[in-house]
Amino acid sequence: MSRTTTEKIERVTVSLPGRMVGLVEHRMQSDGYASVSEWIRHAIREQLKREMSPSDPSPDDDPRVEKSLSQFRAGDVREIDLSKFRT
Repeated sequence: MSRTTTEKIERVTVSLPGRMVGLVEHRMQSDGYASVSEWIRHAIREQLKREMSPSDPSPDDDPRVEKSLSQFRAGDVREIDLSKFRT
C-alpha cells in the first residue's frame, strides 16, 4: 500500500530529557535536516526498516520525504525556536 500526499498528518507529543533534546538538535543541524520533526521521522523510518519483514511497505514510499529533501536542498527552510516547545 503506497501512501499519498493527501494522507493526514497526525501530531504526536514526545517528552524527552533536556540532554536528549540537545543531542537531537545537534544531530538535526549537523546532519542537515530542516527541522527536528524531519530528523525524528528519519530516525523512525530507519528503525522501522530494521524491524521490517520483506513484505512490509517501505516507510520511504511517502512522497513527502522527497519533497522535504528537495525543499531543504533549495534552501527553502526556516529557523524555529525550539524552546517554546519545551515544558
